[in-house]
Amino acid sequence: MVVSRTQGHHREFALTRLDPGPATPLKNWFWLVLSLLALSTSWFYKHRIQGPWEYHVNVDSGKMKAQLGDLFSPWVGTRGLLLYGRNPYGPEVSREIQLAFYGRVITQRYDQPAEQLIDEQRFAYPVYVVFLLAPTVHVAFADAQIWP
Repeated sequence: MVVSRTQGHHREFALTRLDPGPATPLKNWFWLVLSLLALSTSWFYKHRIQGPWEYHVNVDSGKMKAQLGDLFSPWVGTRGLLLYGRNPYGPEVSREIQLAFYGRVITQRYDQPAEQLIDEQRFAYPVYVVFLLAPTVHVAFADAQIWP
């Protein structure tokens, strides 16, 4: 709480601390239950609403061949650089990523309306991401997704 006092032409502000009171077991249980409710609501939304909706919009409608998530592009770029010496921003790595996502190489035309532009699914990360994902280069992507 902020309290202001006027002394002459200057105004002083004093901060006073609000005492929340003693922690009671009931208060602790309330926050625990509230936290678990928030956690379960978030999990339910992600796995029962957003996940199936994204799959329907992207895979069922034919826009994408597979729903691989955000990890696939940096994982392929990391493998390309560390195992094969390829530029993660180069056309070979982009082609590999696009074939996995769409089943074809994307040739973007920027004279189209914005609604018709396609996410090119390239390695679009700073190069230091390669060093963060380096332990996963010899692991299959399915295993890298569940890496602890």
